[in-house]
Amino acid sequence: MTIGDTTSPPGESLKTRLARRSLPLAEALDLGAQIAAGLAAVHARGIVHGDVQPANVWISAEERVTVLDPPVRVLGKTPYRSPEQLWGGPVDARTDIWSLGMILYEMLAGSLPFEDSEGERGRTLLGDEPVAVRLPGLPPNLHRIVERALAKSPAARYARIE
Repeated sequence: MTIGDTTSPPGESLKTRLARRSLPLAEALDLGAQIAAGLAAVHARGIVHGDVQPANVWISAEERVTVLDPPVRVLGKTPYRSPEQLWGGPVDARTDIWSLGMILYEMLAGSLPFEDSEGERGRTLLGDEPVAVRLPGLPPNLHRIVERALAKSPAARYARIE
């Protein structure tokens, strides 16, 4: 996995792949691990991506993942933005961990954990209830990983990707 610029290399975005078909568990885990490894590398350099989403994840013909840099740092609202980004709070590696959790959820479930409307998203992220992680049939450890990555409070998420 690499972090690249905004120029798309040959291949397809994860967004395109997810629109075409659901991903088998092994493929979702491989892609998720590559995204995580790349984010860990940039976090080790003190960089927060801030816009990790399937449109910015590029998959080569060889199944190598590149996370593209966003063209600008402040983009429109997407369901992959963390609660602290929506609240205007400080961001750190846990912001990218939230986004990775959303991507993992989508790859594993075939949908997002809540509707992508401003009202639904606001109620979900501003309410007291945790984000609903409904991934039946997955190994319990994987379910817990996604659930913790999607904790509303940054303090309850993993502090870093290892």
